[in-house]
Amino acid sequence: NYLDAGLNAQNFATSMVSAIAQNFSTTSTTTYRSSSKNFRSPILGVNAKIGYQNYFNDFIGLAYYGIVKYNYSKALNQKFQQLSYGGGIDLLLDFITTYSNKNSPIDIQTRRNFSSSFGIFGGLRGLYNSYYVLNKVKGSGNLDVATGLNYRYKHSKYSVGISIPLIQRKASVVSSGSDYTNSFVFNEGASHFKVFFNYGWVF
Repeated sequence: NYLDAGLNAQNFATSMVSAIAQNFSTTSTTTYRSSSKNFRSPILGVNAKIGYQNYFNDFIGLAYYGIVKYNYSKALNQKFQQLSYGGGIDLLLDFITTYSNKNSPIDIQTRRNFSSSFGIFGGLRGLYNSYYVLNKVKGSGNLDVATGLNYRYKHSKYSVGISIPLIQRKASVVSSGSDYTNSFVFNEGASHFKVFFNYGWVF
């Protein structure tokens, strides 16, 4: 994923004007400068999920989970951190499911042991995103759609996919000093998707 953001800087300076005529009067003027920079920066991070999945048959199931994500980036000599947490639900569709059959000595099947499965998933997740920059924190909620591929072998499950924010929003972080004001604006929306890989253990 990448960060898409803007930086606005306002610098103030004061200068003195020489005295005119005999009263030696003084006047002061304020100089105002403003600049804006848009940038895109790669963002990397980790996520942790815990939840429950239930299959109705060999092909269709549901997964319910909670998720915490941490992302990090650096641009314009500033460090950016993003912490997200929330929950979601996925629809699981498996195209291929295999079993290792354990047979009795007289070759009569007694039970089926799950071996592997391959399929797709898709669902929604609600997230609260906190941005940390300029020693300040700004929060913003969003609704993401997530989709991708699942492969499970026995208890190990591998997933790769993308999550896309559905609500177009901007999160602003403002920091002011005695002679400056800096503000970062982080854009959220469909064009700012994340690609993820997960490894899970199914009990």
